[in-house]
Amino acid sequence: MTCTQALLSLFLLAPCEDGGSGGHESITAAVANPSRPEADVARDENRKPAAILSFFEIEPGMTVLDV
Repeated sequence: MTCTQALLSLFLLAPCEDGGSGGHESITAAVANPSRPEADVARDENRKPAAILSFFEIEPGMTVLDV
């Protein structure tokens, strides 16, 4: 395991005090949007999209690229 992989693992396993919503109703609404593809929704448990969006302080109007 490389140093980068270890740090990424720690980041992904770190708990979010607010449940991952960051207090942003727009994040919660986006993750709960019924038009999201089923494949994306199925990965939510592992990928934790609300926690990631909150951590990076993503706000409405921003453009995000997930690579």
